[in-house]
Amino acid sequence: MTGRYVRMIEEQPLNATFDERSFKADVIRERGEKAGAELYVETSHMFIKTFHDVVVQKLVDVRVIHLRRRLTATLGSFVKLCYFTPRNPLWSEWMSSPFATTAAIRYPAEPLDEIDMTIAYLIDIEARAERFKSEYPSTPVLETTLDALNDAQGIRDLLDFIAYPAPWGAVMAKMGETQNGREERKRYFNVQVDAVYLADRVAAFVSRMESQGVRLPATLMV
Repeated sequence: MTGRYVRMIEEQPLNATFDERSFKADVIRERGEKAGAELYVETSHMFIKTFHDVVVQKLVDVRVIHLRRRLTATLGSFVKLCYFTPRNPLWSEWMSSPFATTAAIRYPAEPLDEIDMTIAYLIDIEARAERFKSEYPSTPVLETTLDALNDAQGIRDLLDFIAYPAPWGAVMAKMGETQNGREERKRYFNVQVDAVYLADRVAAFVSRMESQGVRLPATLMV
């Protein structure tokens, strides 16, 4: 659901492309039935951008996990990976513009540098998640954090929420292991980040937007 599907949700309202994006739910259903699967789980930030609506409307018993992380920490990772910069042009296949037609926040039409674009994107993702809860109030949502998933109770809560059908031992054994850190890719770009500087940039961006009347989500983990 990347590439051209990102362009769809950037340029058109969701209802205009619903049918074209519906194949996502159709394939999940068809393959699940063929395999006799009890549970299908997908971890993808594309959900909230390119296919949440088709999945919720076309599948049954959908449950959503909102895995959250401090904005400044995520910003640091994005900067190290050169997202929203010419050095890593593949970012546009995955990340939607904060000025997208389907964005949950309406930012003022002003030029943003690479860091401000990243901050604007991350805040819009949080706002999209909040909008989802208001648009689909009957869909259960578990809000958790990366820190919580390094705790046995946090993992138990997650597995219980999704009605995980297998023994939990193998999952619990992974607790504390770093997954998908992309350290090799970060070493390739070799970008050093200053956490204090990034925190200041986030604070400055938030202050500037609020002074212009932009409503930012109160749930932000800065």
